[in-house]
Amino acid sequence: MHLLDDAVSCITAYPRGFKKISRTEIVYQFRLCEDAIDDEDFYVDMECTLRAGQLFATFRILKIHPEQNFYISWYQWTPRHRWGYVCDAETHGIGDDDLGLTSSNTTMSDNWAIFFDDTFTATQYTLAVFAVNKKPDTVADGSYSQAWDGASPVSWRAYQPHHIKDLEIYLGVTEFPDINHLFLEAEDGIYGGTARTIDRTGDSGTSCELMVNPDYVRYQFTAGTDLPAGRYMALFRIQDLNQVTNGVGLRVYNSTDSEYRNEEGAQRTITATSAWNYWQLVFEITDADVSGTDTIFLEVQQVQPSNDVWIDYFLIIPVGNGNDWPQDLAHNALRRHDNIYRVHKKTGDDRQVG
Repeated sequence: MHLLDDAVSCITAYPRGFKKISRTEIVYQFRLCEDAIDDEDFYVDMECTLRAGQLFATFRILKIHPEQNFYISWYQWTPRHRWGYVCDAETHGIGDDDLGLTSSNTTMSDNWAIFFDDTFTATQYTLAVFAVNKKPDTVADGSYSQAWDGASPVSWRAYQPHHIKDLEIYLGVTEFPDINHLFLEAEDGIYGGTARTIDRTGDSGTSCELMVNPDYVRYQFTAGTDLPAGRYMALFRIQDLNQVTNGVGLRVYNSTDSEYRNEEGAQRTITATSAWNYWQLVFEITDADVSGTDTIFLEVQQVQPSNDVWIDYFLIIPVGNGNDWPQDLAHNALRRHDNIYRVHKKTGDDRQVG
């Protein structure tokens, strides 16, 4: 937690004890101070709620001293996550630690962020979600969400004191063993036509160059084996110095069933920019795709007779499966529940502590 007026970061936690302990909920209170001393100079009093069946923790701010504008951040320095996605990548990009890229969503087009690494390791096979139920009042005050240099930190800024009453902060981590299938360097993909690999300034290794129609590069995977059923965001990092109108085609395609999987139901054509930029498609892997172990690919194609286009890498952002994936993890706390439910008598006592 950062206090803006005094330029003070309150990051050291001191316990204040349990407010509630029950079989379904635990509420714990603590104080964040500016240094290694639990004092009254600068502090933020908070409480954390953990509920049975939820894959995220809910945080509320109880008091900020001295009262002032503030912003909230989630830091993880070691090991550092490579990517931080704060939504609307075509406008705001993404945070990429390997390339030193920072993404600042100045329009605050959504209320959640997700960050993860590109390799499966003992400590890096999780998807982390950071969300809020209330965005700052206005972008005119310089408010934005941000994934800095990858995802260290991910921040929401800047809030005013009156936000404390209603603000809830959601932090969640969910296991994703297939995390190494969310990323592929373009040079490691499947080429068609005269496509070739080439070094480019500003890429993350080596790029794939498409020169004439119908050159293409694909990231191909098997549904169920490489990625589970669900909804995803495919991101393509592309450069075209000539910025040819509608010069690049993007699609996600099930080659087993000969069906498009991106929501447009057709190839999307874009006008790539002279600077490296991200382009995105929302797509779905269905239960039928998984049961059939269908072959699916993400594709970038040169659709003009002759023009040089470079592709750096493919990146896939898990969006949700309606149950327990990242965006669901971020949004479920905000959704109204209209289903009919039954109430059963609970055994045991809820204990109020203190």
